[in-house]
Amino acid sequence: MQYKKEFYNKKDSYKMFSSVAMWYLAAVIGLSFIYATIAVIAGVESSVVTKSAFTEYFNYFAPALIFFAVFYFYNKRKKINIVKATKLNVKINTKQTLILILISVVSLVFLSRIVGLFDYFVSTTNYKFMEDLGFKINNIGSLLFALVTFAVLPALTEELIFRGVIFNGIQKTDGHKKAAIISAVFFMLIHMSVQQTVFQLILGIVLAYCVYITGSLWAGILVHFLNNATVVIATYAFTVFNYESTLTSTAVPSTLADYLLPVLYFAVGVAILVGLFKLLKNVSLKQEESLEEESNEIIKKEKVGYLLTVGLVITVTMLLIDISSMF
Repeated sequence: MQYKKEFYNKKDSYKMFSSVAMWYLAAVIGLSFIYATIAVIAGVESSVVTKSAFTEYFNYFAPALIFFAVFYFYNKRKKINIVKATKLNVKINTKQTLILILISVVSLVFLSRIVGLFDYFVSTTNYKFMEDLGFKINNIGSLLFALVTFAVLPALTEELIFRGVIFNGIQKTDGHKKAAIISAVFFMLIHMSVQQTVFQLILGIVLAYCVYITGSLWAGILVHFLNNATVVIATYAFTVFNYESTLTSTAVPSTLADYLLPVLYFAVGVAILVGLFKLLKNVSLKQEESLEEESNEIIKKEKVGYLLTVGLVITVTMLLIDISSMF
């Protein structure tokens, strides 16, 4: 294939977000219609179809399939070199990998507590709180399935879109700080869940900085995978040994210290992360930007706000619907 370009711009970022939101909603509506139709034809309650093993397992894979399909066909239509544009061509070395593992650990241990406090406040409402991953992870088979579904696929597909396209595209014109925040907000919104807002926002910013400092999308993929895989493995371990996991459950604060400690942990975690990011920067090889490519790119002075409309309307509406269940 003859590629037209090897980078993304802000227009690509906004188009990708809107496309993902639109097709995700279309898939939800379409699958609901299909399941209802099957139930009518079979003469059974719709819950029989929606709660069948096949349907539930398919629903776990659906988001990743939708994300990758939108990503692939967008790049194919625009004739963009995926490997170079997403920075998959930039590898990470051993020192970077070790620091990225530490970043993942710190994010889970220190930042998860403030997320747990937020989850507690959410659980005090009528909001339907999800305490587990949707099914029991109590044997090797279910563990492997969960790792593929909740760790491998999201790490690959979500990083390609949110850091590969959206972050890199916005960063090109607006800088890494603004790009990190915007891509994290989009990452949070696409999950369309009140329960996951704080966690996804924090994780999105962490992942963006990992990609920015190393200049490689593999950094985001690695940390994303480690984060999700740790939760899955912890869920499996605590299920098998009949213990309650602090990573997958909501703690109930009873004293002032229970409210203040998560804030303290968060502050310490941020301080450690800043140090780790500086260390990561020191050991990272400086990635050379193609000055010729930069100078040859024509950034049109056109309004791109309208490209956000579809994505924001869909995701914010779905989030508000989720919020309405709290009342």
